[in-house]
Amino acid sequence: MPGLPLTLTPGGLSQALARLGKKCEPTYQDLISQVRTSPSVTMDESGWKVRGHPWWLWVAVTSDTTVYGILPGRGYKEAARLLGAGFDGFLVHDGWHIYDQFTAAFHQTCTRHLINRAATKCW
Repeated sequence: MPGLPLTLTPGGLSQALARLGKKCEPTYQDLISQVRTSPSVTMDESGWKVRGHPWWLWVAVTSDTTVYGILPGRGYKEAARLLGAGFDGFLVHDGWHIYDQFTAAFHQTCTRHLINRAATKCW
């Protein structure tokens, strides 16, 4: 009824979000497929906390799609969960050594990282 306050428990909210996540899974998998078949993907990872433990927020960005994954590590296995092990397009990244394991990809260091490295060495 209009005007009645909505009451929600933390457990109820958690269950609702879990159900919503399951309904979104096919769309998420479609987005991952789009990233994996893109001619160019920029990837990055950043620290994240899950229940106080260190995890990683991964991102894969194309010209029209962005996919995120919150994963327990910062290695090749996690990157490949988003990108696919056989990615053979242009892979733009920060130079983190795990990206070298995408052997079919063409590698490019992100411009901002190149500028930062040049500034550090030139001054």
